[in-house]
Amino acid sequence: TEVDRQLPTFQAAATNLAMTVTVFKPSFDATTTAIVGTADALASGGVTRQWATNASASSEYSNPDWSALQASGGPNTFECADRVTAWASATQTGYDTLRLDYNSAVIPLGVNIHQNYFPGSVVKVEVVDLIGTLYTVYEAAAAPVPQCPYIQIIPISSVTEKVNAVIITLDQSVIGQWNESDAGELGGKQQ
Repeated sequence: TEVDRQLPTFQAAATNLAMTVTVFKPSFDATTTAIVGTADALASGGVTRQWATNASASSEYSNPDWSALQASGGPNTFECADRVTAWASATQTGYDTLRLDYNSAVIPLGVNIHQNYFPGSVVKVEVVDLIGTLYTVYEAAAAPVPQCPYIQIIPISSVTEKVNAVIITLDQSVIGQWNESDAGELGGKQQ
């Protein structure tokens, strides 16, 4: 039958897909593994996980390619490469911000930033509550990250207000290359 003739093709495609996922799956060193473990809290019951529905930035390399809106929605850039499907700032050595907005306000438990090109320039992450108050949930010096693509996982335990936006600040002057961001996930509780 036609299905029997196509079965080897479907099996080969499934095998290739599985191999593709394995190839592009980010790897983490021992110091990052402990941080990855905290992301499991986002998978527990009662946690809302969401991708940004809108994005804006202090600068963009171009529009629509590399625009801030490329960082909205779920990840779609799975390799370590310069891709039009991720946000890039106007210059590779700039100090820039990316704002991600979400449909549902949540008491935040974590932010996952998907970076696909020269990760390591994120120096500050803030969450924004419903009246516009900013809460800093991460600050660090810029430093190259050996893993690429890279999911920067930022656990949050200090904010008790509902938030519906995340502001990511990059200092690209240290690495001197574009730190492209493909997506940002916000996880939290409704109550």
